[in-house]
Amino acid sequence: MQLRIRNYRCFADETVRFQPGVNVLLGENNGGKTTVINALRLVLGQRARQRPSFFDFHQPCTDWTAPPSLSITITFRSSDTDKVEDKALVATWLTKLDPPWEAQLTYVFALDPDQQEDWLEPSASRPNPPACPESFDKVARIWRRS
Repeated sequence: MQLRIRNYRCFADETVRFQPGVNVLLGENNGGKTTVINALRLVLGQRARQRPSFFDFHQPCTDWTAPPSLSITITFRSSDTDKVEDKALVATWLTKLDPPWEAQLTYVFALDPDQQEDWLEPSASRPNPPACPESFDKVARIWRRS
């Protein structure tokens, strides 16, 4: 499975590749571990989705002339152990039918119109969320346990 996070919290554009089996996220405080979990929850959560807030957009932003949007994409790739039933579970998300098949699901969010005005309005007191590392790979490792 692969997770691509764009413009969400501390990640401008980051891809996390999970290995088959159990994966563990390790890293320093404010390294982005919770952001990865919350990104998965936004896309795959079964409860009512909580709308991201103004502060969930990656900041600092380099372009204040247009309101931001965030996107989270999860790509599932089949393995040798997958059965036809597994493919059926993601049938509406399939982007590649031949083995190994791939399924993709993307969550995109933009600010409400009233929040867009706040975003575009120049302000010396723009919020600054906790800093995250430039690259998730530098801080966190994904470990595989068979």
